[in-house]
Amino acid sequence: HPAMITHPDPQKILILGGGEGATLREVLKHPNVKKVVMVDIDEEFVNLCKNHLGKWHRDSFYDKRVQIIFADAEEYIRETRSRFDIIISDVSDPVEKGPAQSLYTKKFYSSIRRRLLSDGIFVTHATEVHYIPDKGISFRIFRTIAEVFPIAEFYYEYIPGFSSLWSFAVGSLKYSPENTASNKLVKILKERGLKNLQFYDEETHRRLFYLPKCLKEQLIITNST
Repeated sequence: HPAMITHPDPQKILILGGGEGATLREVLKHPNVKKVVMVDIDEEFVNLCKNHLGKWHRDSFYDKRVQIIFADAEEYIRETRSRFDIIISDVSDPVEKGPAQSLYTKKFYSSIRRRLLSDGIFVTHATEVHYIPDKGISFRIFRTIAEVFPIAEFYYEYIPGFSSLWSFAVGSLKYSPENTASNKLVKILKERGLKNLQFYDEETHRRLFYLPKCLKEQLIITNST
């Protein structure tokens, strides 16, 4: 939602991964959205989720605005000529020698940038938060995004299902989620009919970017390297 709310008119959205349909479900709550392309490599998993996780996806797979493509995300980004207002990466963690490792590289993020419209926003989860510099990969992901995008921002939240703090990184070509004014957030939420979301509101948005001193210092170091 921070990326979706920050963009003034997010009409065309790309979701990479997100097989259980929850990301798709939340994106479709924005009335501006005219088309969502969801690219997932695992057709069998998505079909299992369709059949058994109805409380998660809430029939979002069947929305007429949705196109589901079963393909490798890197291959899709390389071959498509479509451009998007928002690109959301909800893929597997970048485990060493894992299948998603190449989706966290400067090369891939540069390809993502080329698939955004001129005021587009990219957001990805950036794994578990580590307070000790260079012990986790969240700052390396953020550093890579900062090398590609003119605006790079970092936020995090406690995820009960993971029992940990989880980080997210934004790469934007024009708009800053962190610096979006509270009164503007309130206005947009009202205009889009999103005042009754279960978790997210303007206060939550502000809090997501309130980082402790040690993390802010690490981000400053990251941004200057």
